[in-house]
Amino acid sequence: DYVGRLGGDECALLLPETDATAAKLVLCKLRLRLLEEMKAHSWQVTFSIGAATFLDPPNSLDVIVRMADETMYAIKAHGKDNVSVSLVG
Repeated sequence: DYVGRLGGDECALLLPETDATAAKLVLCKLRLRLLEEMKAHSWQVTFSIGAATFLDPPNSLDVIVRMADETMYAIKAHGKDNVSVSLVG
C-alpha cells in the first residue's frame, strides 16, 4: 500500500489488490480515526473521502485520480463528511 500527498488538502492512497468492500472498510476506519484526532484537538474538521476501484487497471494514473475525485466531489455535493467507493469496469 502507498500513501502520498497530491497537494493542498488532498492525499491519495493506493491499495493494490483491494476490492471495493475492503477499500470502503479501510477508508471508513481511516475517517473515524481522523475525526477522533480532530475532536481531541477541538478542531472543526471533517473528511470527504472518495475512492475508485477498477476491475481492469486503467492505462493512466490521471484516470485513477479523476475517478476518485469525481466520487469525492459527489460526496461534497450531498452533505460532505462521508466515504464513497466507486466500482469502475
